[in-house]
Amino acid sequence: MRRTALDFWRVFWFLAAKGMRERMQYKASFLLTVLFRTLSTTMDFVLIAVILARFRFIDGWDVFEVALLYGPVTLARSIFDAFARELERFEHYLVSGDYDGILVRPWPTVFALLARKVDVTRIGMALQGLVLIAIGASQALPAGTLSPAGLAYLVLVLPLLGAMILTAISMATAAIGFWVIRIDDLYVFTMYAPLSAAVFPLSIYPGWLRGLLHTVIPVAFAGYLPVLFLLGKGGSGWVLVASPAVALISLWLAHRLWLTGERQYHSTGS
Repeated sequence: MRRTALDFWRVFWFLAAKGMRERMQYKASFLLTVLFRTLSTTMDFVLIAVILARFRFIDGWDVFEVALLYGPVTLARSIFDAFARELERFEHYLVSGDYDGILVRPWPTVFALLARKVDVTRIGMALQGLVLIAIGASQALPAGTLSPAGLAYLVLVLPLLGAMILTAISMATAAIGFWVIRIDDLYVFTMYAPLSAAVFPLSIYPGWLRGLLHTVIPVAFAGYLPVLFLLGKGGSGWVLVASPAVALISLWLAHRLWLTGERQYHSTGS
């Protein structure tokens, strides 16, 4: 029987809802996990704010403008962590042989992998991102440096595009595991370090690194370039169209790499 995209999403949300119900059975644990994850990510921005309180600007960006950069990236990370975090655990599936069980299921393997876990505790990080955007907008809107339409783009569109780009980067990194198996350390260079860089204005980095973050690891389109234009700091309006295109192309290329690597897969011990 031929399955449609709607069938895939029905199964995905069924499994996601099942996972949510399991987490909510232990309400105290759930709330504490949300709280701790919120506090840990909040401290990162607090440190930035303390630095900016002393020096006022980072390459012409004040603390409120950095908040408008930090917020959408944080929201994108929370969406990725909630729905696609299993990609970062892919080395475990390869080493343990658990990926064999995914291969025999009658679903696309990426879909089956992501459906294994949806982490709703990431809601704390999402709330933090929204608060940071609100803080930045409280100054940018009255000053006229950000329009209401631009704010809507930052809240409703850019986090989704950022999550797609992060998913593409993670999927491509996981796909490399089909050849090299051990990829946990690789994630430091492809995901964690670029994410840390993306919450700052990319203009502070050397040219070779900016080029890398605009192309091979295109996190620039998940935050910096759209925010740069929306705040009137430079760039072209075309970036608002280019960002969705980059997100879609990145996902397509990452999936093609995944399918290519999957054909090279040999079960553990073989």
